[in-house]
Parts: sequence; structure tokens; C-alpha cells
Amino acid sequence: MSEEVRVQRDGKTSVIVINRPEARNALTRGVVDALAKAFDAATADADVRCVVLTGEGGHFCAGADLRRTMMEDPDMMSHLEEYMDAFHAVVRALVRCPKPTIASLDGAAVGFGADLALACDLRVAATTAYVQEKFVGIGLMPDGGGTFWLPRLVGTARARSKARATVIGPCQRCMQKPANARLKLWRGASCRPFSVSACRPGCGRRWPSRAFRSRSPDH
Repeated sequence: MSEEVRVQRDGKTSVIVINRPEARNALTRGVVDALAKAFDAATADADVRCVVLTGEGGHFCAGADLRRTMMEDPDMMSHLEEYMDAFHAVVRALVRCPKPTIASLDGAAVGFGADLALACDLRVAATTAYVQEKFVGIGLMPDGGGTFWLPRLVGTARARSKARATVIGPCQRCMQKPANARLKLWRGASCRPFSVSACRPGCGRRWPSRAFRSRSPDH
């Protein structure tokens, strides 16, 4: 596993940590590849009953790190589809995970980071957390499933306005001390994973099964 992605165990819970605090946990190709592997490993591990996704250092995820990516690969735009496949592979791995998934939010969850948070089953946030789909502000549209999840979480009208503002609606807990809330929430989910998972189809959790079907055997 990459040092920029840590996997910790808390009892039956697998805690996946994006570990790039110096960049507000922005995503690179290496980070998204490691995240996809971490979700796949949690899916395959029968001892894991719940999966938590969080970020190190006071922020959840600031989206794609385009500056570092362009520095490492100046010709990125000539094979942009490869990068998009890698980013989408993370969302597919998350959505396909049969265990309850929880986004533990603090600070920024922006762009693709917002999409990852919205794709989880549940979200628990500190009062300092904010979720933003900032793609519209730079002439783009959400590319990680945000346009699918957001209207289903907050309603169509609010989603259209929140696509270019701060999303404040889709969190199950919002507390001054998020550690207490997320501990209670993920311990509850890990104690009753089968009932939580069984409720997901009825709540529409598997709506995008075709949309998130792999484009190739490797994803």
C-alpha cells in the first residue's frame, strides 16, 4: 500500500486514510490507484464489517492534484482518458463494496473529494467540514458521480444550486468533536453490517450498477 494511503484497523472496521496533508489530501494517480486497491481489499476481507474513508491533517480531500500531475506528466492531456479511468475505478470500487461505507469529513471535501464523500453510504462531519462541487466555477462538470449522488441526497433543486456552492445537507452527523460521532456511527454500522447492507437496494444504493460497471477486466 502506498505511504500516501494508509489502511488502519479498528476492530472490525477498516479505516482508509488519504495521507497527503501537505496538499490537503489532493489526489494523484498513485493515490487513486492505492485507494481502489484498499476498497477492493476491504471487500475481499471477510473480517471487515465496515469501511471508513477519511483524510489526514484536518482535511478530507481537496480533489485532483492537477499541479503535481502536470509536473510529473506534462503530456497528461494526450492520454487523459487513462487518468479518468483510474479516478473512476476508485468510485466503482467504493460503490461495489458490500460493506457499509462512511465518509469521515473534516475541512475540505472538494471536487472529486466531494464526489467520494457523496458516494459513501453515510457521512459524518466536523463543524469545520465543507463539501463543494467546484467544477462549474472552472468551466467543468462533476466527473466522479456527483451529478448522480447529489440530487438523490439533497433534492434536484438544491443540487442545481449547490453544484456551484457549499453543500451542507447530506451528512448524518455534524458535531464539534467528530471523533465521537464517527466512532459511534461506524461501530454501529460494523455491529449490524448485514442489515445495513440489506437495506441498500431498497434505498436505491445500487441504482448505478450499470453505470459503474467496469470498462475493462482490470477495473
